[in-house]
Amino acid sequence: MSGKSGASAQKRQRQGTDADVESLLREVEKYKNMNAILDQQSHDQDEEIEDLKKTLKITKQQLDIDLIENERLSVYVKELIETQKTFVEQIRNVQETLQIVLTNQNKNENTLESIKNTCSKQTEKIKTQLQQQQKQQKTQQ
Repeated sequence: MSGKSGASAQKRQRQGTDADVESLLREVEKYKNMNAILDQQSHDQDEEIEDLKKTLKITKQQLDIDLIENERLSVYVKELIETQKTFVEQIRNVQETLQIVLTNQNKNENTLESIKNTCSKQTEKIKTQLQQQQKQQKTQQ
């Protein structure tokens, strides 16, 4: 019997070893699958990194273009500010000139009014003198 029990034990041991081998093969397959998934994820991440690099490069190029444009516009704005300052100065000068002209016009109007009044008074005086002379001449005749 000991031969049967030895064979039986050996058969059980072989079955246990077969199960261990099967288990290890399943584990190896599981790791292969996980490795394939990780490889795919790594590949996807590499592609995403490349896409991000391209996007970053394009963004940097656009920023460089925008920076140049901003510098150009900044020069235009400075020129516009200087032009506005000049314009304001010219407008101020025109306003001062107009104020002087208006003041002179008012003075001229007052002077004209005064001359007119003086002329009217002189005319009245001359009229009166003429009338008196005419009366004197009539009385002398």
